Amino acid sequence: MKTDLDEVKRGWGGVCRGWRWCVSGPWQGLGAWALAGWMVLAVCVGCRREAPPGTPDAVAWVGGRPVLATALEAELRRRSGGGQAVDRDRVLAELVELEAAYGKAVASGFVDEPEVQRAIRLLVADRLREAKSGELAGDTGMGEERARALYAGNTNRFVRPEAWNVAWIRVEAPRKATEEKKAQAMERARALKRRAEKECAGMPHFGAVAAEVSADASTRYRGGELGWMTMAQMESRLDGAVVAAVRGMGTAGAVSEPVLAEDGIYLVKLMGRRPAQLRSFDEVRPQLDHELATRARREREERWSRWCREGVEVRVMSDRLARVEVPRPGTNGPTPPGPMKAP
Repeated sequence: MKTDLDEVKRGWGGVCRGWRWCVSGPWQGLGAWALAGWMVLAVCVGCRREAPPGTPDAVAWVGGRPVLATALEAELRRRSGGGQAVDRDRVLAELVELEAAYGKAVASGFVDEPEVQRAIRLLVADRLREAKSGELAGDTGMGEERARALYAGNTNRFVRPEAWNVAWIRVEAPRKATEEKKAQAMERARALKRRAEKECAGMPHFGAVAAEVSADASTRYRGGELGWMTMAQMESRLDGAVVAAVRGMGTAGAVSEPVLAEDGIYLVKLMGRRPAQLRSFDEVRPQLDHELATRARREREERWSRWCREGVEVRVMSDRLARVEVPRPGTNGPTPPGPMKAP
């Protein structure tokens, strides 16, 4: 084991190395947060109130504060859990570094910086929450029985709405065209209807006829097919006159009379109609499990919040609160503390 002087020198070197890692390593820019984590760890594993020299349990002294043997033993046990050999002297040196860093932070006032205090409180609160997780877990609310109960009580939410699959042919008929031009376009549409009924009788859509004559470039090369749509989707995407024509078509394969719409004349063919249908339990099980998990997580959050406030007096100073300004969205928040200056 090295002398006390050697260990002190090594500890100071570790502090410098640790700080350089905080401000220039992969956590560059988060020095305050990283050092806050160091300080909390130092509190957890090595920091105690000052004791007079000669305390039997002290294995080292750092700035008048002891590093206790119990803290060293606990850290050795934690590290040996991986099955690898542990260097006792090296672990002690790291605890000395932690205690030295904490002492420097306290002496410089760094530990009192708002962002550091926030980091310490968040870390402690997270560790406390983890420790209380079993006690506050409650009923997880998961499992097939719960999922089936949720499904049975909300079947209206799992109904697949009625849907239609249609194809169309669009005939050009400019909105500002004369009545004579519109009449000619309508006659062309009637002729196309007769041709389609003849040439596309065995097809679900308009086939090559749409590719040849339809003015709708987005559907002409797939037989005019629009794909499956609910009534709400049709009403949001299609002209009202076309939707009305679809509503009036009863059997698959039927072709409508020419429909005059705002942007042209349409022939509509009903390819299929799918009635409203309740989706099976197995089909919606992932959605049910997700909803149950979200509900359970929300309940855990509420239990944790109640437990934190239980027995704690909270007073809100309304007058002072009213004078706290809320930054406008997009403005910069408070500047985080910078790195400590070298002594």
